[in-house]
Amino acid sequence: MKVVSTLPQVVKESTKGHEAPVFAAHKVPLTAVAISRNGTRLAVGSEDGRAKVYSMADGIEERQIDDEAMGGRAVIGLEYSADGGRLATADNLGYVRIWDTIGGQMRGGYDPPEESPIFIDY
Repeated sequence: MKVVSTLPQVVKESTKGHEAPVFAAHKVPLTAVAISRNGTRLAVGSEDGRAKVYSMADGIEERQIDDEAMGGRAVIGLEYSADGGRLATADNLGYVRIWDTIGGQMRGGYDPPEESPIFIDY
């Protein structure tokens, strides 16, 4: 397990396709990473079911997105909307949730009939 401590390291290590890095702020393996289209925010998902949003400018955590209904299922997909106002999360059982990136409230979602999604995209 490789522990990384800065946002550029997270992005670099997450794109290598090797063992999932552990971001020091998460302390568990990362399972998903997304950068907002304007490049100002990084969303990081982990196997404990949490997603956190960081400022790319200074690395400060802006928001933790925690869906209690997920029961700790791994976040396997993250995607920002085009305007960066929403963040979609997908877990390993196929549940998808849409979150407001400013207030952190859930704005919608999808509960799968049987199979997990392969990817999410706005």
